[in-house]
Amino acid sequence: MKNGQLKPGYNLQVASQKQFALYYQVFQRPTDTRTLIPFMKTIFKQTPHAANYIVADAGYGSEINYQSLTDDFEVKYLIPYGTYEKELTKKYHKDRRKVENWIYDEKSDEFQDMDGIVFKFHNYSTRHNKYGDEKSFKVYQTVKYFEDPHRETLATTKSGRRRQLSINNNWLFFKNVAKEQLASKKGHSLYKLRKTDIEPIFADLKTYLNFKRFSVKGMNAVSNEIGIALMSANLMKLVKKSKQPHLIEQKNSRKNWRPEISAIYYLRL
Repeated sequence: MKNGQLKPGYNLQVASQKQFALYYQVFQRPTDTRTLIPFMKTIFKQTPHAANYIVADAGYGSEINYQSLTDDFEVKYLIPYGTYEKELTKKYHKDRRKVENWIYDEKSDEFQDMDGIVFKFHNYSTRHNKYGDEKSFKVYQTVKYFEDPHRETLATTKSGRRRQLSINNNWLFFKNVAKEQLASKKGHSLYKLRKTDIEPIFADLKTYLNFKRFSVKGMNAVSNEIGIALMSANLMKLVKKSKQPHLIEQKNSRKNWRPEISAIYYLRL
């Protein structure tokens, strides 16, 4: 980098179960959010029914990812979004600025904030992010309070324009699904295993194989090198477990058993 910073050149994505690396893919994209869907396509191309649940950290939570996991891959996701933890706090639920704490009248399709200011539907809006993804919004605008100067002041911005509110109902829907799935008994039990499932894989790479950086260049060479390292770590773990029979799980019905990818995590080298 020309700004004096040292940045990682590769973004490694790994899917695991029971602390074994099942799938991996190397990207040159800096953000994890944009790697999830390509990684899922690779996984489900190799194994069409690879998982029932996809578990990952908040770095992967986005409207596009949620919708694709639901519509394209037909799996449940246990992936929190950026403000998930904050929205569970009492402080958030008392925040007067948060739309989630306002009153919504579905029949008249209008919002009322904590000061009693009413926002009525004004128009639809379509926006695109820097990646070209399209998002649809419903725009609400405050009504006019001709006979109440105080409320009229609250209903306008400092520049004198009417306050507006943009609602992305598609994003709200998938956020609520994420909340419900994370709060469910099954979801909670799976998500709490995320750190203990995926983290040891990278710890083993660094500790036992002393794998802290790549020794080759180019996507193909890097992919091959990390693949050999992950395979070595898997074999080491398999040998260790084979010497401890009490750790090997007995599956009563191999015919009906379907693997679940219990975590997706990342490592930047």
